[in-house]
Amino acid sequence: MWADGTTEGPRSLDMDPEKEAVEKDPLLSLRNYLEEICNELSSGKGSRFYAELQQVIFSHVPEAEKLTFTSLDELFGAPRRPDTEGDRDSGD
Repeated sequence: MWADGTTEGPRSLDMDPEKEAVEKDPLLSLRNYLEEICNELSSGKGSRFYAELQQVIFSHVPEAEKLTFTSLDELFGAPRRPDTEGDRDSGD
């Protein structure tokens, strides 16, 4: 008997599951979630995919550059400081 009270033992991968058994794939919910958000790509900025992508990108922005912003949209929408505006175009 296992700690959770079940008596099932280890099963070989070549064994067929019982017909009434519920799939216990821990990645199934993740796969379903990814499938759902990837199917929303045509929705653009209103999709969960876009929101998730924005969150992932923002999570990799260094803390010093985030300042008080809470999202990538806020960060991109903020006016730039005058002393840094020419940094990227300083090849004059």
